[in-house]
Parts: sequence; structure tokens; C-alpha cells
Amino acid sequence: AGLLFSVGALLSPSTVQKWSMASTTGAKQASTIPELVGDGLKAILFDIDGTLCDSDDLHYIAWNEMLMEAGFNDGKPIDGEFFKQYISGQHNQYIMDHCFPDWPLDKQVAFFEEKELRYRTAAKGNVKALEGLMDFVKWAAAQGYKTAAVTNAPRENAEVMIEGLGLQNFFDCVVIGAECVRAKPNPDPYVMAMRFLGVDANECMVIEDSPAGVKAAAQA
Repeated sequence: AGLLFSVGALLSPSTVQKWSMASTTGAKQASTIPELVGDGLKAILFDIDGTLCDSDDLHYIAWNEMLMEAGFNDGKPIDGEFFKQYISGQHNQYIMDHCFPDWPLDKQVAFFEEKELRYRTAAKGNVKALEGLMDFVKWAAAQGYKTAAVTNAPRENAEVMIEGLGLQNFFDCVVIGAECVRAKPNPDPYVMAMRFLGVDANECMVIEDSPAGVKAAAQA
């Protein structure tokens, strides 16, 4: 589940679910969110992988297959701790520089592009929203908050997930880490999203699930 981050506060992963499931009228959410982030909230910025949908298993399978085929870790599977520390939430070039630092750039790019193709093939038709997300989305839309999806995933992946969730018309913008000067854990993607939305950091709430994403949001 995603972590909820706002300026000055890092809340538990279940917070969004509690807000969205507490009341079908939205009264509970409307009274709770201002208490936690203040009355100046104007925008909500969402990560995608692991925050809108639980896609980590599909990524883990794709990375494991590719890494074993390439002989990484003596051809043995990576464990969950390695995935969490070095892969989850990171941009592809960082992962490749960690796993295969001696490979030429064109070989690295070909590797992670094949990995992403395998992920998209597995993800199509299998994207499921995290529990409570759709209620929260409806509530946020009703409040008139500006919204952005901010992700290190390639744009093609982001489109597969957003379309699979039926959220094509929900986000005011989609910011891709690789299309910024620097991806997460640097703050550039969140800074770009705030500029597009015309809001300041103290007017935003960020929903994240990875250390890299939380670090990016905290520095934005």
C-alpha cells in the first residue's frame, strides 16, 4: 500500500484506505484530511506502481527472469529485499548501473526495454486498483483538487496502468521520471508536476510507496 506524504507529515500506508472506506458520503474524509494536511491543500500527486495498483509482483517476475537469463547473481533469483532496495521505485538506468555497471549503454537500454515489454505484456488486462483507491479518487475529484501521476515508469507502462484502472480522465498531467532532467529519488519529477499544476509544495499531498519516491517528494 502507498505511503501518504505531505509537508511535515509521513503517515501510515493504510491512511488512504481508512479515509476512502470510512464513509460512502465522504463526510469522514472531508473532516479528516484538512486536520492532517491543513486547509490549503490544492493538489494530490500520485505515484503509480504500488500506489494506484499492486504491480510489484509483475515487475519482480519480469526482472527476475531477465536477470537470471543474463547470469546476474550467478543465475540465481534475487530476493525480495534486493528488489525492494535496488529496484522498486528506481529508474531503469540506476538499476542497470547497479547490476551491470560494465555493460555499454546500448546493451543496458536494450535489456531494460525488453524487461518493460515483458511487464506490459503481463500487465495488460491484469491491472487491479488497490483497495480503497477508487473511493478516494471519487472523493478527490468531488473536492476539485488538481491531480498528477508522477512515476519512474516508462510512459508506455504508465499508460497501460492508468488505462487499465480507467483513470485516463482523472489526472491533469502525467510526469515521467526519464523525461525530466533527473528521475526519482531526485525531486525533479515532483517539481515539474507542481509547475504544471501551478501549485506550491505546501499546497500538495503526495501518495508514494517506495523510499525513492518519498525522498523525491520530501525534497521537492
